[in-house]
Amino acid sequence: RNCSGLLGRAIESCKGQTVAPDSIIVVDDYSDVPVGSDGFGDVEIVRNERCLGKANSINSILGKITTDLVCILDDDTILDKRYFEEVFRTFTNDRVVASCGIILPLNSGVIPNIRYIDYLYGQSTYKRLQVLFKMVLVSAGCSTVWKTDYIKANKIPCATVIEDLDATWKAELAEYEVSFTDKARAYTQEPDTLGKYY
Repeated sequence: RNCSGLLGRAIESCKGQTVAPDSIIVVDDYSDVPVGSDGFGDVEIVRNERCLGKANSINSILGKITTDLVCILDDDTILDKRYFEEVFRTFTNDRVVASCGIILPLNSGVIPNIRYIDYLYGQSTYKRLQVLFKMVLVSAGCSTVWKTDYIKANKIPCATVIEDLDATWKAELAEYEVSFTDKARAYTQEPDTLGKYY
């Protein structure tokens, strides 16, 4: 919502994938200035009639998805060109319902740089162990790839502010697997002040 200035880069990073997406759908969560399709090419834009929030916005368009896998991507997130290729490889059995790559800050500054160190160390060490023990703590909400049948049946949880954590645990408690690969990289806009985390 209200981030259309960053949206073009996110869309281009999807179109530039080594494994191209079959389609791209943008959900405009009732932005003050409606998202237009100019310059986006064959991208479908769905505008909510009122602000629904991220989880409800995602759930509202799941019926449009016809592919086996769907990537839920934030509008301020850019994917490395091999992101889909590498993440798709982690769907190694029928129990894996979600996966993502390593997330790094797109911007710089004191707080984003601290987060960069945390992301780089944490995701390249303890997250590998989480995959090994089939207990990934959280699959990144900014760029997770889900099995479409699973996410259609279970939806993104709405009654929480940390829907990515909730969705991950819900899947694992139901004895599904959530995976991760540090060979796929996504870059997201990090809050540059502590106040923006609240």
